[in-house]
Amino acid sequence: MVQDYNNRQLTHRTDKFPALSGLAREFAYLLDDEYVAELWRKDLVRGLCWKWSSNLTRKQSADHYGPSWSWAKMNVPITYGLIREDRVFASRIKGGEFIHIPVDSRFVDPEILHVSVIPEGRDPHGTLVSGKIYLRGQLLRLQRSKVGDYSIDSESLPITFDHLPQPPVDLDVLSLGRTNVGLVLRIFEEGSREYTRVGVVAPTEWGWFEDIEFNTLTLV
Repeated sequence: MVQDYNNRQLTHRTDKFPALSGLAREFAYLLDDEYVAELWRKDLVRGLCWKWSSNLTRKQSADHYGPSWSWAKMNVPITYGLIREDRVFASRIKGGEFIHIPVDSRFVDPEILHVSVIPEGRDPHGTLVSGKIYLRGQLLRLQRSKVGDYSIDSESLPITFDHLPQPPVDLDVLSLGRTNVGLVLRIFEEGSREYTRVGVVAPTEWGWFEDIEFNTLTLV
C-alpha cells in the first residue's frame, strides 16, 4: 500500500500526511498500535528500511517538512526491497566452502526507547513539524575518500541516497538488525547525538557490527 500510495500524483505534496489520517486512526484501533510519521510503532525497525525505487532515472528532491526518517517526505515511489530477514547470509569461506549463517543469529535489532512527533495542527496524524526516534543501536563510521565515495574496510558501499550530501561529509551507518539493512546517517549538529537520515544500504559483511557496542542516539 505504501509503495502504491507514494506513486500517486497528489495536487499538493504536503497532503500526504492528512490524506492518510482517517485510515491511520482506523488501523491504529484495529491493530492496537501507534501510527508515527506514516510508520507503525510496533514494526518501526522494519518500517525504517524504505528506499526510493532504483528503477527511476531521476528522483525529485525531498520535502523539507516532517522527520528525515519518514518515507512521506519523498516525492517518488518507494520500496522495501532491501529487507531479507527470511534468508541465510553467506558470509565466510572456510575450507573452500561457504558458512551459511541465519540472519537473525548475527544481527541484533536496535532498541526503540521512545518516539515523539509534533503535528502542525490538532490532528496527530496530520502534517508534522518534526519527529524524533530515541534508540539504542550499533553505529559505525564510514570511511570517506577524497572524491566522496564511502566504504567500510576498503569495500565500496552501494548506498541508495535519499539526497546526496553536498559537499561530501562524514557519515555513519546504523544497523537495523535482522532486516540486514543499515540506515546511512549524518550528524545533525556537531557535538550532539542527533542524526538525520540521508540514505540506506544493505551491508555485505555481518562482521562489521559484531564488536560494535550499543549506544543511545536520536533520529530527527
